[in-house]
Amino acid sequence: MEKKHLFLGLTAIALAFWMIIGENRRVISLTSAAEVAPPPNFAQVGEVPKIKASVVPDAFPVSAGKRLDCPGLVLENSYIRGEISPVGGGIRYIALKKYPAALHSEKPWIFDDYDDTQDALSLWLISADGSLDLRDICYDVVQSNEDLLLLRGSLPGGGTIEREYRLAKMENGDDSYCIQHCVRFGGKANASYKKQSLNISLGSLPPTEGDIHSEYLNFVHYDGKKARFISLRKFNESRGFFGFGRRPCQENIGESGHIVWGAVKNQFFAAILTPGQPAMAFCAAPMALRGANSSAVETGIGGTLVIPLSESESGAAVNMDYYVGPKEYTRLDRLGRRQDLVMQFGWFGFISKLLLLSMKSIHWLLPNWGLTIILLTLLVKLILWPLTNAQIRSTREMSKIQPQLESIRAKYKNNPQRVQQETLQIFREHQINPAAGCLPVFFQIPIIIGLYFMLRTASELRFASFLWIRDLSVMDTVGHFGRFPINPMPVLMSIAAFFQMRMTPMTTQNAMQKRIFQFMPFIFFFFCYRLPSGLVLYWTVQNLLSISQQCIINRGMGAATKRKTLASGPKRSRTVH
Repeated sequence: MEKKHLFLGLTAIALAFWMIIGENRRVISLTSAAEVAPPPNFAQVGEVPKIKASVVPDAFPVSAGKRLDCPGLVLENSYIRGEISPVGGGIRYIALKKYPAALHSEKPWIFDDYDDTQDALSLWLISADGSLDLRDICYDVVQSNEDLLLLRGSLPGGGTIEREYRLAKMENGDDSYCIQHCVRFGGKANASYKKQSLNISLGSLPPTEGDIHSEYLNFVHYDGKKARFISLRKFNESRGFFGFGRRPCQENIGESGHIVWGAVKNQFFAAILTPGQPAMAFCAAPMALRGANSSAVETGIGGTLVIPLSESESGAAVNMDYYVGPKEYTRLDRLGRRQDLVMQFGWFGFISKLLLLSMKSIHWLLPNWGLTIILLTLLVKLILWPLTNAQIRSTREMSKIQPQLESIRAKYKNNPQRVQQETLQIFREHQINPAAGCLPVFFQIPIIIGLYFMLRTASELRFASFLWIRDLSVMDTVGHFGRFPINPMPVLMSIAAFFQMRMTPMTTQNAMQKRIFQFMPFIFFFFCYRLPSGLVLYWTVQNLLSISQQCIINRGMGAATKRKTLASGPKRSRTVH
């Protein structure tokens, strides 16, 4: 019976790590920056169902010189500062004022901050059939104030095009990270563009320092029911599993369909384009990105949406909301179209959301993210205390009856049915519930996984320091041995896990099973060595609290046993003098 419990427990642990590591599969890097293609254009909307890279022209040929030479037009509030190009009318960059570009830097983090070799910037326009390139049109400023910019340009074949940018406000009147954008065609162009569609770029994002395998770097599209994530590994060649699922290397991935919104995201930031009416198709591709202030080339991801034009009072138009900002759940949830799904919380998202809101509430009272994680861990431990308490007590009682169980197996080794009957009889005599030892593990798994998915991409932890940890969103590296990083926190976690295992009563006499338990701390060490230090801090504190709980329970059970012994012992006779 206890072998079944051991199997269930190990299966539960393996399942938890499988779901976690399954999200952490390494992305194979593209061999060189030259092999990374820009996002492609749809030659014809009717040909979208299955796009082949060989027949799809580049959506963004390099011709950005004059767009970047002329002075930009600024759109700014307390959260963002965007620069609009008067040539093409697209966004050159968006600076997030509340988020520094690097640790201890006064410069803000900038979206689409690339040099003049990059042309896949946000909200550049081209007609979906490729008949008209709208990126070289020169615009005049019609209206400009604090939160509104209206541009108008002339089309080559006659008619006008207007691009209106407006900084959206929150319901309470506060500033936001959302830009409302409208493209309108007037005059002679109005009639010819009523049935047209525009291919609109979402921009591109590089990986973050903590995302060493580019696992959080995705293109996302939402069809109203489900959000689908396209990671960089989807573009690489795959041999599949015994030939099943084999695919060649792909320059781009595109499909047609009902698309409510599309996004590019990395570990902490997202650019989400939500058109007024659903898009008809999307296309995503890896990109070679080089920052304006850096010569290093990174493999990022970009994408486009094909959005149909609709009729309005002033002519054919397309409206959209463009969010560029941090992956903060509460902000994304308020956008109202399930944009919060870019958080990618996984299977137990409702638990991740609850834990995130709890963590932010704790941080409001205790403004240090390291201490916040410790206190959150303590609260989770207190909530799970009854379940863990039952598990520890059951394990301890099971360890006491192991000699009797081994004796029964030896005595009735040729009669499995009798072994089961005698085992159940011993459980009844000692009032032991075998399920109490394994069920708590299954209840804890959703919380552990939910907390993992929450902590791994919480933008609040970016550049948050604690003790020697400079940034809770990356490894707590204090030095290097050659190229190997030296991370103290996983070592502390493994030591705590080792002592916890030593204190946990063994429910088996099998040497192999004991050895498996003894090696668990080392397995955890290798699993967690390169994880963000905020996650490892949680597991370290969790192990220390488990040790404390074990000590309290052992002391309480020892005192109870002593009282029971004294109560059942011979009564002393009193001598009457």
